[in-house]
Amino acid sequence: MSLTIEFYTNTSDRRVASKSLTSIASKTCELKGDCDVVRPVIIVTGDAASYASCNYMYIAAFNRYYFASVRSLPGGLLEISGECDILSSAWAAGLGDLSAVIDRQENAWNLYLNDGTFQAYANDQVVTKEFSDGFSNPCYVMVCAG
Repeated sequence: MSLTIEFYTNTSDRRVASKSLTSIASKTCELKGDCDVVRPVIIVTGDAASYASCNYMYIAAFNRYYFASVRSLPGGLLEISGECDILSSAWAAGLGDLSAVIDRQENAWNLYLNDGTFQAYANDQVVTKEFSDGFSNPCYVMVCAG
C-alpha cells in the first residue's frame, strides 16, 4: 500500500483545532508491514537537518493528522513516530457546530450549574451588641445570617 505523507512544522498549541502549519516536505512511502493508524511509526530516508523542525504530519490514506517526533537512525534513516491529533482529523468539521453545557472554562462560567466544585465565600461575621432593658441587667441578641 502506498502512503503519501505531508510533513509540517506546527506553531500552534496542541489544544487548538485549526493549526498554523508550515510545509516541510512530502514523501510517498510504501507500507511494508503492520501499521497502527492511531500511533504510526514510519521509517524514511532523508537528511536529519531538514526534518529537525518537523513536529506534525498528515497521512492521506488514513485521513488523519498526527503530532510527530523525529529520531535519527544509523544509515541515514529517520524514524518518525506519530500520535493522532483528534482535534484536526476527521472530527474537526463537526467540532465547531456542537452545542454543549460547558462544565469548566477559564473565563466564563455558569453560576446556576451545580457541579460539586462551586466555590463560595463563607466568612463568619460575628457582631455582639449590648443593649439595656432599662434595668441593671444587660441583654444580648445573637443573629446568624447565611
